[in-house]
Amino acid sequence: MSHLLLTKLWVCTVPKIPDALRREFFRLGYLPYVPLAFKKRYLGWLRNPENDPLYPLLSKAADEIVGRTLSALFLGEPAYPSQLARLSDAPVALFVRGNAELLSLPQLAVVGSRRCSAHAAAVCRRWLPMVSQANIAITSGMALGVDGLAHQAALAAGGATIAVMGSGIDYCYPPQHQDLYHRIIQAGCLVSERLGDVPPRHFDFPRRNRIIAGLAASTLVVEARLRSGSLITADLAARFGREVLAVSASPLDAAALGCLELIRSGARPALSPECLIESVIEQGHWNNQPTQQLLLALASGGVSSDEIANHTALTMPDVIAELATLEAEGKVEHRSGLWFPTHVG
Repeated sequence: MSHLLLTKLWVCTVPKIPDALRREFFRLGYLPYVPLAFKKRYLGWLRNPENDPLYPLLSKAADEIVGRTLSALFLGEPAYPSQLARLSDAPVALFVRGNAELLSLPQLAVVGSRRCSAHAAAVCRRWLPMVSQANIAITSGMALGVDGLAHQAALAAGGATIAVMGSGIDYCYPPQHQDLYHRIIQAGCLVSERLGDVPPRHFDFPRRNRIIAGLAASTLVVEARLRSGSLITADLAARFGREVLAVSASPLDAAALGCLELIRSGARPALSPECLIESVIEQGHWNNQPTQQLLLALASGGVSSDEIANHTALTMPDVIAELATLEAEGKVEHRSGLWFPTHVG
């Protein structure tokens, strides 16, 4: 078993190390200083890791990483999501169950009330399948209400969904989402900063929200009361330079006041699924994969080759080559001089 891998996991997991110092470890490859109160434990780990209380958890995780049933994405390494790495408080590691490659897709964060209204539920069920079919991952926090509905809408459409958890990667929270938890592992991915079967603490949810906002190109607030946790995610997204969209509703509905306040403060009104797709396209400058650029340009259907070249950073030969590949894979079709994704009728 790799001692380096174990040490990386240990630095991510051991308590009472400042996050800034953890980041320095992954930047430099070693701890530039060790807090005096912590020095004895650090030296003990380096000399004999088997004696550390964390060793059983970390050795199990290391075995799963080697066996590819768990992924560990460390800050500064190529697999770590580039859009998240730019944050000043980026997590030092992300632990992933499921398909970690989905984290490279353009993402729409979807957040909202835990006790959501029929209106909010209808927005999720009617709009998000079309967003999913545009090859945009739906990212949320697997909470009750809007979060769960967002994940379910993506799964029902055969799309990608990413659940960012406040608990340890092996602890399903809330417990009502056991079935959803396992479905996401099979068809999407679960993400956490924490290893093991540990429940969330109250301060883990705001930390979880910064990952949701940091991963996504845009954030949609479906429904929120004033002082809602969803507004924390929206505020973080705005601070990260990502676009925030909000669904409008009646000002007489207390559950809608958070969204109305966001719109008053400059958030973009969410008027349709096309509006959401457009926002992700506009914000998704960090995504440079040619195939992804082309699929996003085709999201609304009926686009010519010239329009694709003008809309993306691709040259015409690249556009033609990508279209030929996607047509052979059955993902796009050519009708009346225009290109359409195969899901558009």
